[in-house]
Amino acid sequence: MICEYAIEPTTLPLTWQRFIYVIEKFGFDRGRLISCLPTEWLREVADAVEDSDFTELQRMKADEKLLWAKKYALCGSGRPLNEAIGDWNANAISAQEAGQVKAVVAAENPTDHAGVVRFDDLTDDHELFKAPNSWEVPRTSNGITSAVTPFITESRAIFLVDPYFHGGTFGPNYTDPLASMLDIISRYGVRKVRFQIHFKSIDQNPNLDHYEANSHALFGGVIPDGLSVELYEWKEKQNGNQFHDRHLLTERGGVTLGAGFCSTDNAHNLGVTLMSIEDSVKKIRRFFPGSTEYDPVGKGLKVLSDGTTQRI
Repeated sequence: MICEYAIEPTTLPLTWQRFIYVIEKFGFDRGRLISCLPTEWLREVADAVEDSDFTELQRMKADEKLLWAKKYALCGSGRPLNEAIGDWNANAISAQEAGQVKAVVAAENPTDHAGVVRFDDLTDDHELFKAPNSWEVPRTSNGITSAVTPFITESRAIFLVDPYFHGGTFGPNYTDPLASMLDIISRYGVRKVRFQIHFKSIDQNPNLDHYEANSHALFGGVIPDGLSVELYEWKEKQNGNQFHDRHLLTERGGVTLGAGFCSTDNAHNLGVTLMSIEDSVKKIRRFFPGSTEYDPVGKGLKVLSDGTTQRI
């Protein structure tokens, strides 16, 4: 699963080797994210870089890495310092003890706290820093949502790709996880997000006409105010690639979900695997107009929070 870490900003760029080693350990596709603790974390690191002994070329590369990290490795929700708790170290340890971050990464660990990892001790196989690229979650609405929460709360273009997405007979098994994901997006205050569902045109799937005619019944209470969902139907090209895999894709990376976005009442688990940013973007292009992989079936359908629809 993807975990959040508190990284001490002022000592991160103490040396070029430390800075580049640590910063490249993070990213959505690496299963580790940097907490914005404090909210001005990026600025504090940038200031420390300016005050460092880096060469001019290293400073330029550090600036590029921080821009990259802002898009691909940072949690957008900042954690302001609480002066009542104390300094950065005290706040970071408090966040770790509260389960908000998996671990604290800092220059020193004067109290020998179990949740703190020193920069000099940081390795991929450290127990607090292990980041497997695949894991399992319960095949429930909450389990499915937990697998994709870092992506859907930090992205502005979300592609739910499930060839067998079914809003008919098995409607709640698909719309309940959808409602759970959209609720998380709404509660995080994410706006101006495009949430798209891409499914395959086959006899056992309802088509876009079905969703349009039954939008109030199928999506009533599913889509929070201020959000909408877009549905797109695709068919496989003759002699083309099979449309089979299930993914959650974003501009920050994505995951593959073995059994897709259908919840079950049974005690089943769902396999989740991280994918690289490049692979996610490549797969997103399959569902653009002019796709070389699949053919669109008619115009897409946009469903608003009140159940009204429009073709797009």
